[in-house]
Amino acid sequence: MSVEAPFLVFFILHLVIGAVLPARGDTRPLLARFFEGIVDAIAQRLDRLGRSRGVLFVRGAVVALVLSAAVLWAGRWLESLVSAQSTLSFTLYLVFLLLAVDVMAGVKAAQKLSRTLTQDDFKKADGHTQARQMLGDAALCLSLYFTGPVLALVLGLDVALLYVLLAAFYRVLFLRGAFGFVAVGLHQVLNFIPAVCAVLLVAAASLFVAGANMLRVFKVSANKGWRTEYGVTGWPLAALAGALNVTLGGPPCAWVGPKGSSAKVIVENLKAAALLQFIVYIFFAALFSGAVAARHIFA
Repeated sequence: MSVEAPFLVFFILHLVIGAVLPARGDTRPLLARFFEGIVDAIAQRLDRLGRSRGVLFVRGAVVALVLSAAVLWAGRWLESLVSAQSTLSFTLYLVFLLLAVDVMAGVKAAQKLSRTLTQDDFKKADGHTQARQMLGDAALCLSLYFTGPVLALVLGLDVALLYVLLAAFYRVLFLRGAFGFVAVGLHQVLNFIPAVCAVLLVAAASLFVAGANMLRVFKVSANKGWRTEYGVTGWPLAALAGALNVTLGGPPCAWVGPKGSSAKVIVENLKAAALLQFIVYIFFAALFSGAVAARHIFA
C-alpha cells in the first residue's frame, strides 16, 4: 500500500477541519504528545543529577535503542496485519497522518495570538516574548510535525513511527546533555532531509507573503541555522527568521536572525507567519501530489 492516497485524503480533511476548529493551546499532534510523555517519564527516573556523564550516556543510549527497536517492530507488525487488505492499509496510513501531522493548529494559534495581544502587552515586552516563542515553535514544527512524518511514511510505517519517537526525544532531551546524546543525534540524521525540505518550502512561500524575502531565507539558514543548539532541526527556525526579518530563538539557545533584525516580534509578523505556514502546507501538498502523478504517468 502506497502513502499517496491516504495523504491526499488527509490533506483535504486537515485543511477543512483545521480551518473550522478553534485554535488550541497545544499545537503538538496527539502522537507526539504521547511519545513525549513516555520519554519525559523515563528521563525523570533515569536522568538524575549526581550521575557521571558516562553513566547517563549509556542509560540514554539503551533507552533510545530499545524504544526505537520497539516502534520499528510495532510498525512492521501493524503493516503485516493489513498488507493484504488495501482498505485497512489505507485506514492505517490515514490514522497515522491524523495523529502525527499538524500544521493548521500552528496557523490558527498564530492567528489567534495576533488578535488577542494588546498594545499594553507589547509595552511590557510580554507580547514580544509570546509572539517570538510562537514563531519559534511554529518553525520547529514545520519539520517535526509536517515534512518529517510525511516523508518518513513514504519509507514505511515503521520508519514513520521511529521518526515521531526520535522527534519526541529531541523535544524533551535536546538540551539535557549526555542522556539524550544518542537519541538526539539519531534524530538529527533522520531529520536532515525534512529540515532541508522545510527551508525550501519557506523560501518558496516567502515569494507570496508581503515583506518576506527569499534571499534572506537562504542567507540566514546558511550562516546561522547550523550554529544553533537546535542543530539540523533549527534550520527551519533560521529560515522563518530570515523570511520575516526578525530574530528568533533566545535563551537557553542562541539568537537567530538577519543582521540588524529585532527580537521584538509584532502582530504583523504573526499574521505573516500564519500565512506563510499555510502556503507552505499548500505547496507541499501540491508538490507531493505532482510527484505522485508524475510517477504514475512515467512509470
